[in-house]
Amino acid sequence: MGGSGGVRGAKARRVLGFYRVHFGVSVPFNVLCDGTLIHFALKHKLFLKEALPGLFGRQVAAHVVVSSCVVSELRSLGEEFSAASLMASRARRVDCPHASKRVPASECILELFKEEQHGMLLGTVDKELISAVRAIGGVPIVTISSGSLILETPSTQSRSLALEIERNKRKRSSLPPPKPAAEDSLTPRFRRRKARGPNPLSVKKKKTTESTVTKKKKKKKNKSQTSENTEAKLAQVLEVEASRANKSNEGADEGQPEGTIEKAGVRKRGKRKRKRGSELESSSKEPEALPEPEQPSMKRHRRKRRSAKSVTHE
Repeated sequence: MGGSGGVRGAKARRVLGFYRVHFGVSVPFNVLCDGTLIHFALKHKLFLKEALPGLFGRQVAAHVVVSSCVVSELRSLGEEFSAASLMASRARRVDCPHASKRVPASECILELFKEEQHGMLLGTVDKELISAVRAIGGVPIVTISSGSLILETPSTQSRSLALEIERNKRKRSSLPPPKPAAEDSLTPRFRRRKARGPNPLSVKKKKTTESTVTKKKKKKKNKSQTSENTEAKLAQVLEVEASRANKSNEGADEGQPEGTIEKAGVRKRGKRKRKRGSELESSSKEPEALPEPEQPSMKRHRRKRRSAKSVTHE
């Protein structure tokens, strides 16, 4: 019947998820507190309005709820519990069936949870009350441990109740029953990441066989076309040459017989060779000598001598 240790943070949110699925505990969370929890929270300087959202998550709304029996019990305990009674009187109230005659707070809380009002959480430090609520099952319990709030894990009774609820749902939907949940079902399990393949965007696409076959066919077609084109061109050239040869033969055959045509061709070749030989000989001849300059005549020379002699005699 006993439950395991308390949890905080992400584990506490998982436990609340279990109660939310099977027992209808939903946001905002209403925590039904007794006098012991309020008194111990003030002793450890815990403000429940701030501590409860920190336990369930910062964005989760949580409210402190009390019954009229809890407030009357705190007021009857004297000055030591005056601060706790003042805090309880300011908290939200739950409809209590003991308006005419007050009962102890633990009895009042047990009756409220036995009536299947499972939408609330229990906040207490009383061990007897905790064991009694565990036996009922389906109630999340908030306590104080080492100066901080904790949430207890589900008890065996609450787990068995959850299995029964699931079986009833399966019967209605004609599905096979689920496997019994182990005690370690709420513990976190680290999953190993599977090895993934490479990024398809960074990998080149494989060339298919069809594309290669089509490329080979295209190459063969191109080669055959080029060979056909070259053959056609050669045929055209041969035809042109043959037509030219026929024309030249026809022109030569009109005025001369066959023997004279060959002799005329030989004569022409001889004339060409002679012309070339004369050109080569003219180029190989030595250049003609330039005419020598004319020497001055002897008469002029004599006149110059006579003029020079006459000048000396004078």
